[in-house]
Amino acid sequence: MRGSWSFSVRAPPTGAKPNKMIDTLKLSKGLQRAGMTEAQAEGITEALADAQTDYITRKDLDLALEKLKSELQRFILVTIVLATVAQIGLHFWH
Repeated sequence: MRGSWSFSVRAPPTGAKPNKMIDTLKLSKGLQRAGMTEAQAEGITEALADAQTDYITRKDLDLALEKLKSELQRFILVTIVLATVAQIGLHFWH
């Protein structure tokens, strides 16, 4: 293999927005210039493009947490209402 190249994975800086798309042609050509065969470069490029859609952003987590909080609050409210109705029912029918 001609040339040398390195690959590292780092978490994005706090508050940074991850790229939604990568320039697959540019990446593939760059890997080929570094000495990879066309098949190797295309394989790596395809794998990275596929893997890029598998991350979860902070915004995704915040939205999921808000939904969970809302569902939990509704559950607690329904539980309190049902317990109150049951208590009233016990006093009324006894």
